[in-house]
Amino acid sequence: QDAITHDGRALQSGAITDDQQSYVQSAVTGPGTLTFWWKVSSEANSDFLRFFLDGVEQAAAPAISGDSGWQQKTVSIPAGNHQLRWTYSKDVSASTGADAGYLDQVIFTPNQPTITSPLTAGGTQGLRFTYQIFGSGSPSAFATSPLPAGLSFNSATGLIDGSPTVSGVYNVTIFASNAGGFGQATLVLDFAATAITLAQALDVPADQP
Repeated sequence: QDAITHDGRALQSGAITDDQQSYVQSAVTGPGTLTFWWKVSSEANSDFLRFFLDGVEQAAAPAISGDSGWQQKTVSIPAGNHQLRWTYSKDVSASTGADAGYLDQVIFTPNQPTITSPLTAGGTQGLRFTYQIFGSGSPSAFATSPLPAGLSFNSATGLIDGSPTVSGVYNVTIFASNAGGFGQATLVLDFAATAITLAQALDVPADQP
C-alpha cells in the first residue's frame, strides 16, 4: 500500500483479530548486511511487530509496539542460507491505532568475498599440479590473471589444474566475486625445474659407457 510509507510504497500487515498474527518472510544467503525500515501502530506493550532470523528474534531489531514512527534497523546475517520473517502479532484483547505493522525498503547486501586459500603453492615442471581458490562470503565466480603455461582454470569452481611446462616463480592475481563485489590476492607459484640424469644432460643412452 502507498498510504503509509517511508519511500512511496510499503508492506502492511494483514487484517487480523485478537490472538492472531500476520507475517511476511524471505530467504537470503549470507554473509551480508540486512537493512529495513519499519513502524507500528498498535496497543502499546501488547501488540508487537517483530523480526526473526531462522526463528530467533534478533537483538539488533527488538520488537516495537505503540505508535513507533519509522525506524531503520541493521542486522548482520551470517554465512549460509537463512529465513527472514517479520511478524505482527496481537494479544488476546483490545486494539489501538491502526492495529498494523509496516515494512519498507528491505535491502540485503552480501559481504564481498575475501580470499582464504593459501597464497603460496608450488610443484615441479611437467608434473600434475592443482590449486583451489577459496573465499569467504559465498563467492559465485572466480578469476585469475594469466597463468604459467600448461595450467588451466575453471572460473565456476575456482580450480587451477594442469602440468606446468615452465619452471620459475610466478605472481598470479586471483579473484573471488559475488553480488557484493570481489576480493583479490596475489598467489605466488613456485615451480622447480624437472630433474634430469647425467645421461639426459649429455644426450647419450643411459647404458652407453
